[in-house]
Amino acid sequence: DGREFMGFVEPVNPDCSENEIRSKAGIVGQEKFRLISEPKEAFPFGKDTRIVCGTSEYKLLSINEIYDGEKVSHRECILLKSGEVKNDA
Repeated sequence: DGREFMGFVEPVNPDCSENEIRSKAGIVGQEKFRLISEPKEAFPFGKDTRIVCGTSEYKLLSINEIYDGEKVSHRECILLKSGEVKNDA
């Protein structure tokens, strides 16, 4: 059950060389991304939320509400890229 919302995705630290870990299968990317989403997007499924932007799929690691006075201005999330999806997904 997918739904759309407005947001902005950017690498957390694009120049960092520590974004990979070694596993038995080889090197696995660990690059984290920041998602800035609109204030009405509350991510009701929390960390079980699947985020797809273009052909990339992300795992939701954290959600922080950013306030402007007493109301939520936007939500800032940290994502971990978890794979690729087809264009028609």
